[in-house]
Amino acid sequence: MRGGVIWSGILSRIMRVEPVRRQSGVAFGATVLMTGIGFVSTMLFAHLLGPEVMGGYFLFLAYYGIVELFGDGGIGGAAVKRMSEGREQEEYFTAFLLLRVSLFILVVLVIYFARDFFVDLNEEGLLMPLICALSAGLLFSIGCNTAMGTGKVGISKTGDIVNYLVKVAIQIAAVLLGYGLAGLVGGVIAGMLAGSLLYWRYGRLQLKRFDFRHISSLAAFSFWIFLTASGNIIFSYTDVIVIGYFLGNTEVGIYRVAYQLTSAATFTAVALQIALFPRISRWAADGELRSVERVLKRAFSYALFLALPVCIGGTLLGDRLLYYLYGASFSGGAAFLPLLLLSQVVNVSLLLISMGISALNRPDFNFRATGAAATANLLLNIALIPALGMIGAAFATLVSISLNALLSYRYISGIIRVHFDVRAIRNIIVSAIAMIPPLVILRYGVPDAGAVITLCTVAIGAAIYLAILFRLDRKMKDDLLMIFRQLGVPIPLFIERF
Repeated sequence: MRGGVIWSGILSRIMRVEPVRRQSGVAFGATVLMTGIGFVSTMLFAHLLGPEVMGGYFLFLAYYGIVELFGDGGIGGAAVKRMSEGREQEEYFTAFLLLRVSLFILVVLVIYFARDFFVDLNEEGLLMPLICALSAGLLFSIGCNTAMGTGKVGISKTGDIVNYLVKVAIQIAAVLLGYGLAGLVGGVIAGMLAGSLLYWRYGRLQLKRFDFRHISSLAAFSFWIFLTASGNIIFSYTDVIVIGYFLGNTEVGIYRVAYQLTSAATFTAVALQIALFPRISRWAADGELRSVERVLKRAFSYALFLALPVCIGGTLLGDRLLYYLYGASFSGGAAFLPLLLLSQVVNVSLLLISMGISALNRPDFNFRATGAAATANLLLNIALIPALGMIGAAFATLVSISLNALLSYRYISGIIRVHFDVRAIRNIIVSAIAMIPPLVILRYGVPDAGAVITLCTVAIGAAIYLAILFRLDRKMKDDLLMIFRQLGVPIPLFIERF
């Protein structure tokens, strides 16, 4: 009984927070939690399994991502957009369900009859697990897209958390029992099934008769979503597949582990992207473009809040972080880590701009930008990886993401006026630069005594950055403290008075 009262009180405090801040806070907290779980589990698996097995796992995820792209066909994104507009949600949900299941059946049939072409998966015995993963992914994506489309960000992120927790728990148990790659894949399937149960318990709409115009509307929007997603898939997996083809599974494992380390830079951008899409979509449908301009202006600043210091800190300490967190066999990733970190600084703005373009009902603009950048990414990977190895892959990522961001900015500027909070961004840059001298002194002046020293160096750099930033930008500090205060998170007195 007491636990229920405490949980009820926590929920009531969360619901009192202003919607955008509440949903951003929930999304940010969920993103931090899931990324933290991902970091810890990947560190464990890297130490226990080594880069070759990890490379095989990343290749499986690449195949899954590519096949899932055709199984979704952009219908999921189209359903989120149409349902988020707040009109005829149940009709669009039913039409979405029919289209999504039909595409899934078609894709599974194609895989089954073309199974002899999947040589790598057949050799590893992963063809049937791939079909099982696609089945679990169908249930998970239906529930997740429905929750997002109806503005239930909390449910959406809770499902993601359940997925992560169950996936990692199964994977850890399986790896410790000696199942290796099969255990990692089994955890992926189990996690999506667990998340699906939550979605279907709390986030389902009722089935309702729909018209052909609902199908037509979803199909028209999904066409551009599919084409854009194809470009995103190229961004996500071309480097993995090309590295695997020219170099091998070991190099795939090293590259993807280093790339995962850089994902810390995108925490706030991903949280804002998830939380703001339904609200911007509604504003766009109601013609409130000024509101869109105002919220994006502040969002760009918060997106850089973590990205820039993570880039600087990772560049200075990347070799030690890879060595102690993942093992000596992964430390070679330090050679190209700065390029990937810089790519994430560009990527945080791209995430918000592309989200804004989709919410403003212009997915064709996203496709044009992503298609051009994805083509450049593919060509650069094929040209550079044989010559430069993993450094070539990282350089291809930086160039193509920068091209995507520039083109996307040009397109969204034709719809709305894009503003940047110059003062807030300047404060972030100044604070991040100010932490460089102490990090350099600690990096080169203190002997490399182990993981504890490295983590303490990271903590000191973060403390210096936050202290200076909160002195320079009281509004950012007050916004963050207000969110934590209203959520019931205790704040030390010295931080309140700082």
